[in-house]
Amino acid sequence: TPVSFQSVAGQETAVAMLRADLARRRLPSAYLFAGPDGVGKRLLATELAKALNCDADGDDACDRCPSCMKIGHRNHPDVWWLEPATSHELLKIERVRELLPHMGMRPFEGRCQLLIIAGAEQLTEEAANALLKTLEEPARDTLFLLTTANRAACLPTRSIVHHDVLDA
Repeated sequence: TPVSFQSVAGQETAVAMLRADLARRRLPSAYLFAGPDGVGKRLLATELAKALNCDADGDDACDRCPSCMKIGHRNHPDVWWLEPATSHELLKIERVRELLPHMGMRPFEGRCQLLIIAGAEQLTEEAANALLKTLEEPARDTLFLLTTANRAACLPTRSIVHHDVLDA
């Protein structure tokens, strides 16, 4: 049986909403997982990336197929990561500009291209603005998964579905 979303302890409500989106095949182009540090936001984003590109079609990932394994090891050609190296590092426009061209391409191996931005509150204003147009008008088969400990520090956009991930 799938164990992917089961690894996200204490986030049953968020997982249930994501599974419902996956089952309906109606996903927004971007999700924002917000909550305190250490509650599983990054893990939830990773598990959603697996479920979206898993070789086993369904509302969860198998955690055994090549796609799930590659995403787990962060070497899937269709899943890109943007995250600060330290808690004080800002995510600058140059890093966003390096990744955005990939978000306009068709998936190479999976069903969709994903950009996981961990620590979205650490995007500089310039980087966030560069990302905003792509977030609001994404290429087909492209999704953005953002995590933040401070939702108020993120630029507002109507294109992001917010999921609060709280302490259990």
